[in-house]
Amino acid sequence: MSLVGKTIDERYEVRGILGEGGMGLVYEGRHIGLGRKVAIKVLHAEFQDEDHASQRFMQEAQIAGSLGHPNICDVTDIGVTEDDLPYMVMPLLEGQTLAAAMEACEEGFPAARAVDIVSQVLSALQPAHEAGIVHRDLKPENIFLTRAGDREDFVKVLDFGISKIVGGSSGSLKQLTSTGMVVGTPYYMAPEQASGEKDLDPRVDIYAVGALLYELLTGRTPHQADNYNEIIVKIVNQTPPRPREVQPDLPASLEAVVCKALSKDREARYASVIEFRQALQDAGAGVSTTAKLQRATGEAEADAEGEPNTLSTAAAEVKDIIPTVSLQGTAVRPRSTRWGWILGAAAVVVIAVLVVFLVRSRGTAPADRPAASSAPRARPAARARDATPAAKPATVTIRFLGLPQGANIQLGGVPVRSGQATVTRSPYKLRYRVEAPGHEPFEGEVTPNEDRTLPITLAPARPVPDAGVPDAAAPAVMAPVTRPWGVIRGRGGTSVKTNYDED
Repeated sequence: MSLVGKTIDERYEVRGILGEGGMGLVYEGRHIGLGRKVAIKVLHAEFQDEDHASQRFMQEAQIAGSLGHPNICDVTDIGVTEDDLPYMVMPLLEGQTLAAAMEACEEGFPAARAVDIVSQVLSALQPAHEAGIVHRDLKPENIFLTRAGDREDFVKVLDFGISKIVGGSSGSLKQLTSTGMVVGTPYYMAPEQASGEKDLDPRVDIYAVGALLYELLTGRTPHQADNYNEIIVKIVNQTPPRPREVQPDLPASLEAVVCKALSKDREARYASVIEFRQALQDAGAGVSTTAKLQRATGEAEADAEGEPNTLSTAAAEVKDIIPTVSLQGTAVRPRSTRWGWILGAAAVVVIAVLVVFLVRSRGTAPADRPAASSAPRARPAARARDATPAAKPATVTIRFLGLPQGANIQLGGVPVRSGQATVTRSPYKLRYRVEAPGHEPFEGEVTPNEDRTLPITLAPARPVPDAGVPDAAAPAVMAPVTRPWGVIRGRGGTSVKTNYDED
């Protein structure tokens, strides 16, 4: 039953359908009080009486709402409709999925753009992994590209519906899969995930991001097959072609990063998304400069053939990239033989004229001119070029000072260790909370647009009330809706034990 035209909880006006996933229907809505557009995801009615579906739906909302990272699509509200269907509310994003962007770029993304997008995905995974949460279904359909200010390709990671909780650090979040159950989308599954192993850890996400990076750079997935079983067999038993076999122009440094992330042995992969992200950014640091140089050089050569007497803007661009060029010991082969002879002859004539001029000048020097010093003259210091401002780092460091013994910090809902945290640079504020034994908790906000140091001063705890006075009732916590859960079908990443060919 469609909810279009209805009002949910007297707060959200449902205006239309945005899309459909394996677990739910996504509507476009409007918050009546604020007039703000929102996206409302509602569990499919067919799963209303299935426990695991409702639990997994609410778990997705809890995970996305608790991480508080700029590159994760936030959940701002949860509830139940009049028909007893769980729903979650998210900001309405404008843009397109990465899958849609890839369809328009079949030959693969420019390397610099691919590095930027994947770096943001890895940044979003960091707080999830630190909280013991493994996404397990990273794929182009679950990555949304939107605009934030003047920032293009701002990433939002979606759909934590089949996330796995590891390490026991996620409180009430439950493990909702069993041994041998294969979940996720086959093309991006790690071998251990495709085999149905139970002890999955964050390295399955590292493999998935590696497969995603492979596809962005080459225009194809690492493994290709005609059916579900065949792709699973290839993931488990075969090594995919190296990226440069598919796209020879790729830098070797980027290929090395992709191959390490796609190692079949998870011990050989990157140990964390932090390590992966650093290696990727190091490999991609020279990609944009190299592309700029190659483009400018090609344009300069074309100008040399067509307009030999004009210094093109492309040649000037090359000159800016390489300020000093030494021709000693370097052979330069002109692409046009005719122009090579003409330029060579002109150079000989110019040199001959200079030699004659210097000889005559030396011979006719006045007698009272001081003799030239035989010592070499010091070269004047090269004039500094106007340097292009360096790009700001993608992350910033937030430090907390003055913390009492045993202090606990939450930044954007994520625990902070050692008094400092590295987060994605963003113009949006993050809330933080500091607690310590014997002190009142303190809450505040910080804008992570640059490295910041926050001095913290906690007030002493208030006196404990008399034993005869009952404590205030603990705030009610909304328990997950408990209903049976069955086979989930549909595209969008929330498929469990589904027939991949039909979906």
